[in-house]
Amino acid sequence: MKLHQITIDRKSLSEEVVYKYGDLHAGFRELIQNAKDAILDYQELANNADGRIIVNIFPRLLEVTDNGIGMNVRDVDNFLLKMYGTSKDRNRRNRAGVFGRGFFAIFKETKEAYVFTKRENEPRMYLRIYPKESWFIAEELSVTEIPTDLLTYTRRCGSHGSTVVCIPRTAFNTDAIYNYLTQTCQFFEIPIYINGTRINRSFAEVLKERGSRAIVTFNDHHGISGALGYQANDNMIQAFVHRIKILNLISPEGGVNGFINYDKLEVTPSRDALVQNEYYTIFIKVLTDMCRAVLRKLSENPTTDDLQRLLDFAYSSSDYTILNNLPIFKLVGVEEKVTLKEVLAHAKVKRVVFIAETRTFIADRLKKRGYTVVHELSPRLKEMLIQAIRDNGMSVSTVDSPFGKKLAGVLEPRRIIPENELTADEKKVLEIVRSMVADRGMQVEIMEGDPFDDAEHVPGIIRLQRTSELLYLALDPDIIAYPFMVKVILLPLIAHEITHEEVGNIHDEAFYEIYERILKTMHKDLFTEFKSLIKQQEEKP
Repeated sequence: MKLHQITIDRKSLSEEVVYKYGDLHAGFRELIQNAKDAILDYQELANNADGRIIVNIFPRLLEVTDNGIGMNVRDVDNFLLKMYGTSKDRNRRNRAGVFGRGFFAIFKETKEAYVFTKRENEPRMYLRIYPKESWFIAEELSVTEIPTDLLTYTRRCGSHGSTVVCIPRTAFNTDAIYNYLTQTCQFFEIPIYINGTRINRSFAEVLKERGSRAIVTFNDHHGISGALGYQANDNMIQAFVHRIKILNLISPEGGVNGFINYDKLEVTPSRDALVQNEYYTIFIKVLTDMCRAVLRKLSENPTTDDLQRLLDFAYSSSDYTILNNLPIFKLVGVEEKVTLKEVLAHAKVKRVVFIAETRTFIADRLKKRGYTVVHELSPRLKEMLIQAIRDNGMSVSTVDSPFGKKLAGVLEPRRIIPENELTADEKKVLEIVRSMVADRGMQVEIMEGDPFDDAEHVPGIIRLQRTSELLYLALDPDIIAYPFMVKVILLPLIAHEITHEEVGNIHDEAFYEIYERILKTMHKDLFTEFKSLIKQQEEKP
């Protein structure tokens, strides 16, 4: 047996371990981390040879074996057994095995550890390390000095690599250690087998398993790799980032709580310290970019539960394209809410969009003339809609503007044609329509000046447009000779204007309910009149 000098006192180590490795099982995680680093070192020398990490957890023993670069006597003395002996170079991939403070974190739960290690083409080394009084003892053993029950572990690493065997103070909590290691080491790119099962998974797999949607993966984005996914039940984004694991749920507008970057951070990862660290700044930028990517992806196929989060994000990011596929806009005359994409497509015909606080008579008239009219908008939604309309080269106005009123026909000059200027046929049609509404006490006039509507209603009056298509049909010589046929042609139009008299100038569900009732009643009257005409014809000699 040969003793090696250890320049680590337990008091200083205890402070360091508690400070940086607060988790109870963090030492075992560090063994796996160091095994991974040793494999990467070997792969640089051996043209990216395959690597593997074997972990076995038993109540009386815990093993971590790798086929990495291994150690020789110089490595052990210069690095493993010194307080700050890490060889992890910040600028090069020179990691070299089981070095650094992390190794000694295992003694939170371990009373003694055996390190069996070998560099390729160099002798195998057998070490026993254990605490004694205020220091640690490192014994280099011969094969005959190794406990019999550990002999099978001396050659587990093969021709190169390391095996660390930990013996517990009492007994290891196997389930707790297994769960901890599978959570903290599952994203390593080196294959890891714990108790015979490979635990490696991708970030996207874990997020999908947790019910996340709109998962975005990113590789080497400013040196960071990972995945983010949206969880609707919390209205939050859950992130897993390579080497930097987000332990808390986060929102894209908010801060980040509790992440540790084992490779790069040179300070203790408290929140205050992280804010001052350059890697924190880089990480926040990447995280922000990826959160936006998640929400943009989410907006491609959103559910009802997603709408408010996407609306908030669209406004906070000034990115109205998030609204492209969200059914949130109310169009006059359209029952179901429509998306921004649909609003813009509809508006391309007239290239003007009108906005109304509420649905009004003018809004209905503009819709009737083929214009896109959006109503019941929140201030934020209105702001984003206006920007989208203008960015797409179209105009936007309010329905109550002079422009809107003009297009609606409200300001257009109308002339009520005196009856002495009407033709004989026009007078005949006028009298026929008056007979249709006589029991309602309404006046009927013929006007000119509104090229859009076949008729117009003002309280107590129905005005027929002289140049309208329906009036033109009613004045046909083959029709005007039969007053009954004039009534048939004009019936839907007259019933429509009578409904306005009863419910006002808004086309809503109540309007059409009354319209249908009036139309059916007038149809019955026409049917009765038609039967009377047939009877009169039959009674003629």
